[in-house]
Amino acid sequence: MNRSTHQPAGSRPQPQLSTQQLLTQSLNKINIPTSPNRTEPISGQFQIFLDNFSILTNSIFHQISTNTIIPNHSPQQILNDLSHLDNYLIQLLNLHSEHDQNCKQIQELMEKISDLRYHQIDSKIQEIYHAEQKISRVCIDGKKDKQTFRRIASLSLTPNQILNHAKLIAPYTSAPPVPPTTNPDNATTATAGLDLQDPALRFLMPFPTEDIIRRGRMGQEMSGINPNEGIELGPVVGETRMATGARPTQVKPQTAYPTMSSRRPPPPDQDDDLFDLDLNPDL
Repeated sequence: MNRSTHQPAGSRPQPQLSTQQLLTQSLNKINIPTSPNRTEPISGQFQIFLDNFSILTNSIFHQISTNTIIPNHSPQQILNDLSHLDNYLIQLLNLHSEHDQNCKQIQELMEKISDLRYHQIDSKIQEIYHAEQKISRVCIDGKKDKQTFRRIASLSLTPNQILNHAKLIAPYTSAPPVPPTTNPDNATTATAGLDLQDPALRFLMPFPTEDIIRRGRMGQEMSGINPNEGIELGPVVGETRMATGARPTQVKPQTAYPTMSSRRPPPPDQDDDLFDLDLNPDL
């Protein structure tokens, strides 16, 4: 069954070229480079080699199979072109090998650079992390201080009030300042009435006891002395004044307060085993 091809009006059918004519046109356009170009992509140069090699091999096989010679392209000339193309391929492969080595070196350098950057970044991150921890600790301490200040401010007794109260009761819990003296007849010192050889002094309480209060300002008030006016109202119980009314320079420890012991009792003996929890020692 014959098929008729419809061609548009006014168009002429294009003549079909033979294989020899096509090969001749391709051989006329062939251009074999003498050496590879280092500035151009190597993949494009390999493509040029493949195109030229395909044209030359097709021309030789066509001449051998048809026993014809392509005009201006003898078999010897085509073989010479193949030889030049082979040299070009060798140079191109050498360039590719060099390019591959350079790529490997570049890759190694890139890996080293990435490692260096990673270590530097990691050290910076560690510094930032430690700084953040310090800042967080400072913030936490600041919050605790704020809470402490708020708690102190909300107390019924503030530290200032406690200090003011301590200042008010200080005259009644300590003796007035007395300058030191070397006169043995004047025993009015800070340790008057105390036996300094008494080992019980090691167990004195850190707060004012009854004895200390009696030797202090309160003792003067009990004796009738007003330190602000200097008027003597009367003698202390058990005190014997002189004929002139002056107070004696020395007061016996048991004269003013007969019930007061002149010597502190020794501290109680401590058991060897302070943690003995045996409630029935007779069993």
